[in-house]
Amino acid sequence: MKLYIITGTSSGIGRALALEVLKDPTAHVLGLSRRQNIEHERYTHQRIELSKIADLENLHFPISGNEKEVILVNNAGIIKRIPILDMPVSEFKQARTPPAPSV
Repeated sequence: MKLYIITGTSSGIGRALALEVLKDPTAHVLGLSRRQNIEHERYTHQRIELSKIADLENLHFPISGNEKEVILVNNAGIIKRIPILDMPVSEFKQARTPPAPSV
């Protein structure tokens, strides 16, 4: 079995990647994000806010020892519309992804 640990699986690239990986019958996915938007028998979700230290300290990786491979895809990020070097540390710590635009 291959275990993929993918951050940012609630939408966008992370969600698309998780769904693509799950097409492989030997793959299992641990999704890490704020919301669970994937229902699949080989998908496990952990709700996490990656900018909160307490969430990171409580993160649990379900490694059983039966995995042939463990692959980490760090896809989560923050969106802020200013150069990162101009961002005060306090804003960086509080940055959040804006809601998706309405269509």
